[in-house]
Amino acid sequence: GLWLTYAYLASAILLLLAWEAVSMVTFLMARADGNESARWRFLAVTHIGGLVLMAVYGYMWAATGSGYLHDWQGVGGIVGPTASVIMVLLLFIGFGTKLGTVPFHAWMPDMYAASPTHTTVLLTTVCSNAAVLMLFRAVYAYVGADGMTDAGMVLVVLSAVTALWGAMESMVQTEPKRILAYSSMENMALVTLCLSLGLVFSPSSPSLTALVILAGLLHALNHSVFKSLMLLTVDSVEDVTGERQIDRLGGLAKVLPALSAVAFVGVASLAAIPPMNGFISEWLMLQSLIGTDAIASDLRVAMPLLVAMMGVCGMIVATSYARLFGFMFLGRPRSKGASEPRPLRKGSIGPVAVLAGMCVAMGMLSY
Repeated sequence: GLWLTYAYLASAILLLLAWEAVSMVTFLMARADGNESARWRFLAVTHIGGLVLMAVYGYMWAATGSGYLHDWQGVGGIVGPTASVIMVLLLFIGFGTKLGTVPFHAWMPDMYAASPTHTTVLLTTVCSNAAVLMLFRAVYAYVGADGMTDAGMVLVVLSAVTALWGAMESMVQTEPKRILAYSSMENMALVTLCLSLGLVFSPSSPSLTALVILAGLLHALNHSVFKSLMLLTVDSVEDVTGERQIDRLGGLAKVLPALSAVAFVGVASLAAIPPMNGFISEWLMLQSLIGTDAIASDLRVAMPLLVAMMGVCGMIVATSYARLFGFMFLGRPRSKGASEPRPLRKGSIGPVAVLAGMCVAMGMLSY
């Protein structure tokens, strides 16, 4: 009975139906009085990704003769290297539509800005993490990393471009939720960068492959915690002030010190400042790039460029988050809503305080 239950849950059809159900639920939850085009754009882009995934999973089904995921182990050896590379690229595209990968990121900023906060938290946690886990499993468990060095380098470039684009765009946004949208884009790009580097490292260094995969999965988990913290914090700020532009805020640290404190923890985690949880996963990424003496010499040349890219991204987003915190909580109030905010809703500080504690605890316990 347990085996039949497991086999049913491991069905490719059930997985794809669940994937589409998440898209539809998110679309319905994103209903707002403002920008309706954002959720329709999300639905269109993610369903394009869903069709791509149906094609890839259907091909693996045909190649193995089974619709159960546990029978797909090593399907790359059955279909050959060329088909395996194509499948990995298509999987990256299919799941990348929910991760905000360039050029499938068009829905993300408007969706974050126009949707209710509980919808954006769903996107940040359930949708993103499910996409990451299924992508990692499909690439490494089903297709395999053998012969994927060139495909890995292509995906490294796409991930690096996405990370840089998200970091730079976050610097010029004036709405807090848009800043966090591009932050999610940058952070998810770092996760897919880890997946891509695993494909590059795999032939030469299993230890580096394991390290970079661990860094990617840990960063996805950390991101869901500190991004949920910041989204809930921004929602509280918008609720008590009625303002959605950072240049209309300011001075909230004096009147809302508890909210200011948890927001500082969230910003420090986003900026990967030790000992917060955002630091440890990004530090592991850098460690994997620094320890690349074991890989082929022609690929080793690209690693310092990636280290520089991560450094540039880190500086840009740290400045962006400092700007976000400063405009909201420091200085003088720049509107009536900021100078005379309404009291926080009863119990609203509790969830963000728990998330802030998790950011600190997950960082400290990782050392």
